[in-house]
Amino acid sequence: MITLTNRSGSNKMLATEILAAEASRGKPPAILQLIGDTPLIEVTRMDVGPCQLFLKLENQNPTGSIKDRVALAMIEAAEREGLLQPGGTIIEATAGNTGLGLALIASAKGYRIILVIPDKMSQEKISHVRALGAEVRIVRSDVMRGHPEYYQDVAARLAAEIPGAYYVNQFSNHFASSSCICGITVPVFPGGARPVSCRSAGANRRAFPQKGVEH
Repeated sequence: MITLTNRSGSNKMLATEILAAEASRGKPPAILQLIGDTPLIEVTRMDVGPCQLFLKLENQNPTGSIKDRVALAMIEAAEREGLLQPGGTIIEATAGNTGLGLALIASAKGYRIILVIPDKMSQEKISHVRALGAEVRIVRSDVMRGHPEYYQDVAARLAAEIPGAYYVNQFSNHFASSSCICGITVPVFPGGARPVSCRSAGANRRAFPQKGVEH
């Protein structure tokens, strides 16, 4: 029988401590294997013509959105290219679900993570990323690029000041978009076992922009 203990000697460990312990042993945390392994459901109660129509339920990713795929793709790309080294710090400006995915992955892989978040973000989501081990810097949401408290500029400045830091910069990171296309369509029918046409569609708050904030 294995008993998990934390630094205080208690037999209870936080989720972040368990993930950190696995990462320190070089064991890939199992939760990362769940990212993208979402249910594929066939539509059977509506007319789809001569084809079969399947829906992939991306809300079943560990933190509840497709952004887990995006976060994992960006971090793994940074690791491959040597931009993020063991013991490094992940920094990102986020006002949404990408921060949750990054916080989960950083905790699982043993990285420090700092999220720069506009003050319009819900307290529940801020509490969520903190529970996943993220350090949070709250900045103003009523300012534009170029202002010293604009969240993307703050994140870029932190990355320049902290040794070993990697600024994810999801808004300019080409792995953010490619991960959604390649990650969703390829695993459906691996090896080209049958003809398939894939279409990706989704909705988020980009359609309803707020002044001074990019999602």
